[in-house]
Amino acid sequence: MHPDPSLPLDALRTLEYCVRHNSFEAAASDLGISAHAVNQQIHALETLLGRKLFTQNGGQSEPSDAAAILARYVREGLNSFATGIQAVSPSENHTTLIVNTAPYFAHRFLQPRLDQFKKENPDVDLRLTNQPETISFADTNVSLSIQHGYEDWRESVWSDYQVQRIATDHKIICCSSSLMKGDYPVLTAAALCGYPLLQTTNNRRLWQSVLSHLDIDHPDADGGASFPDMASLHEATAQGLGIGLVSKTDALEGISSGRLVAPLGEDAIADMAESSIPGFYLVYPKQNPQSPQARAFCEWLDTQNWYDPQSAQ
Repeated sequence: MHPDPSLPLDALRTLEYCVRHNSFEAAASDLGISAHAVNQQIHALETLLGRKLFTQNGGQSEPSDAAAILARYVREGLNSFATGIQAVSPSENHTTLIVNTAPYFAHRFLQPRLDQFKKENPDVDLRLTNQPETISFADTNVSLSIQHGYEDWRESVWSDYQVQRIATDHKIICCSSSLMKGDYPVLTAAALCGYPLLQTTNNRRLWQSVLSHLDIDHPDADGGASFPDMASLHEATAQGLGIGLVSKTDALEGISSGRLVAPLGEDAIADMAESSIPGFYLVYPKQNPQSPQARAFCEWLDTQNWYDPQSAQ
């Protein structure tokens, strides 16, 4: 399929910068264009899509869920372009480090900290590519990968790799505020049986672990809608399509804004065994010697507190 020549690539790139910075002015400064030009490009996208993408709140430009989802896909495309250019370059830049990351981790945790890494490691040209599945290192220029998975994958999916868990993807059971105001609010764990359980397509086992932990026998645990990524699941939960297991950072933001509710409490499944909870893992081949750039990145990962927003400043 050939790309549509009318696709507003400049405007999409501008959208990604606006979402990343939560500010039209900061995006304009990074892009080297005027704030007026940023406004025009975002307005053109909103007209094309027929929906509002940002709301202004003081000096902040707060992205809608639709803007955040679109920005993630744009970021993946830009990273793919960068990886493609690197792949066909006539000579390899020895300071370039290509890291594959799970899309959610890249967007939610890594992207806000990249400026910090670059300041601390100015000689490392870090490139990101986003692929949700474990990649073939032999067929790419990727040195390291950050994957979403489970502890028992060490002995199966990742048996040929060095593996380090760098963050736990804690979840909170969430539903929409409108669902809690309806005729059948979720007041006990048993009430989960009355609603579809939403899940992502590559993580169908999580609800089974949660229900077992709560000692609940749901009549159709696999019957809820499944979504391609966490951002889509989050939005579906907020729209009242069912009960979702929302990543803690997103859940707390949704609860704070009033779009989400934790009907059983924010700590209802906080005491689940870590082996039953997915996490983000640093993965690389056992036989591959690490370059100085890769070692620098691994050492920097170890210093990060991913669930402390202040550490991303």
